[in-house]
Amino acid sequence: MSLKRYTVRGKKITPPPPEPKQTCIRNKAEPDVTIVVGGVVFKEYGPSLRCWSQYFDTALDIGMKESATKHFEFPHRDPKEWEWIVSLMAPLSTVKITKDKLLIALSWFDELCSRAGLEECDRVISNVLEPLAAEQTEDVAAAIHVVEALETSVQYGLIHSQENCFELLHMLLTKSPNTFSEDSLRRMVLLVKGNEKCRDSLMKSLGTFLPKSMTAKQQELLIEHDILHHYLQSEIALKTLKPLVPRLVEIVNERVSPSYVRYFKNDGVVGHLFE
Repeated sequence: MSLKRYTVRGKKITPPPPEPKQTCIRNKAEPDVTIVVGGVVFKEYGPSLRCWSQYFDTALDIGMKESATKHFEFPHRDPKEWEWIVSLMAPLSTVKITKDKLLIALSWFDELCSRAGLEECDRVISNVLEPLAAEQTEDVAAAIHVVEALETSVQYGLIHSQENCFELLHMLLTKSPNTFSEDSLRRMVLLVKGNEKCRDSLMKSLGTFLPKSMTAKQQELLIEHDILHHYLQSEIALKTLKPLVPRLVEIVNERVSPSYVRYFKNDGVVGHLFE
């Protein structure tokens, strides 16, 4: 972007470029690293960056190109996000990661290989899930929320959050399986399909809805061909309706003529309900 020209006593001059922005705590030494985010120039302290980012720690190591230039660019990133991330990781910072900024933090910490940052995100997600476990919530929104949290935890390798999600999903599947929509079940099966830890943990809960006679190979076929979530949904629906079956049969016997009762008994889908 070109700078405007101004006229002073008949001469056109170009104003100097804006000073690089500075973030966080400063001392008498000059910042030694230049970070360009979305076209905005920031000056930062290398030792501080190296404390919380393995990316900067490696890049600024002796022998690396960046150790000489001390110049980094993130052209597609938001400068305001960078200011927030640096303030978040500053010593004695009071800035906190909130739910609405969690994904922003995760994307930066993942890109910059920040174990400390990812661990803090892991703690935040675990804290968000804690009330659901304490209240033992049993609604559709809770099921969706936990599935989304598990997807995020798996994507970024957040161990504690994954364990919390597995426990919550087991509780929900045990107490109120009907809270899981077809889409939620599909997403869970995708996690089973793509992640070994999810397979081991989730299939213990999902497997309770499968026939005991079903072999591991048959389960694999259902997973491979994206059929398992349909099967689970139908089994959950049947399990949810099962307590109502005796009353349903009673009503049919009371209100329907014997000929229709015989028809129902001979039906291949609902006939077993009358046995």
